[in-house]
Amino acid sequence: MRTYVEVARRAFRRFATYRGATGAALFTNLVWGVLLSTVVSAVIRNRGGASIDGYDETALITQVWLAQGMLGVVNVSNRSPDLSERIRSGDVVVDLYRPVDLQGWWAAVDAGRAGFEVLVRFIPPVLVGLAFGARLPRLIDAPAVLVALALAVVVSFALRFLAAASGFWLLDARGVERALMTVWLVGAGMTLPLPLLPNGLEAVLRLLPFAATVQLVSDVWTGTARPSLPAVLGVQLAWAVALVGAGRVVQARGTRRVVVQGG
Repeated sequence: MRTYVEVARRAFRRFATYRGATGAALFTNLVWGVLLSTVVSAVIRNRGGASIDGYDETALITQVWLAQGMLGVVNVSNRSPDLSERIRSGDVVVDLYRPVDLQGWWAAVDAGRAGFEVLVRFIPPVLVGLAFGARLPRLIDAPAVLVALALAVVVSFALRFLAAASGFWLLDARGVERALMTVWLVGAGMTLPLPLLPNGLEAVLRLLPFAATVQLVSDVWTGTARPSLPAVLGVQLAWAVALVGAGRVVQARGTRRVVVQGG
């Protein structure tokens, strides 16, 4: 465990050096937060202030700002896709020679990255969102929120690990990663909160793992999931276990056919 802790700590320090890119990303998140919260407010006003599927204006605006903060934490854009590039170039062979598990190593790297993103790209949008009508979670919901955030990071890592591991067969996983990002932005409730989508589409998207990275976290944060909190956290946990397990299987099969291009 000490090795993985050190990997996570050094990953935190590494991502802390990208100050310009981080500042630009944070500015973009804030701009989109303002635009989307304005759109959500307009939709609610057009409905006469009525809630949508149990979500009032405050809950929806809170999700908008929460999603902007989560964008970096769950790394939807796959910032610094090191693993897929190492698989493409064949450098992953060096990783496989290390006396540590490949998936565990990159999970530790992602944990360090996520910890940094929480401080610089999650907290600021959440605090700015308060000025636009968002709210902080109730104290009674705080432990569940922390669990939901942690599970969201695990699910997001597992999704990105599977996309990167497709490079063992495709040689270049960038197409899969771009497709994943496109579906993820909609399915997680980042583009718009899922309750604003048609009921049938919302129901389908809630069954997919993407919702576990933002929408379900928002449900816990705003308290809308309180009556069914164990079920919501159970869905996140189930996807985390299933996707990490799938990553174990893909890693075992993929590393048997590693081919170093050009040699």
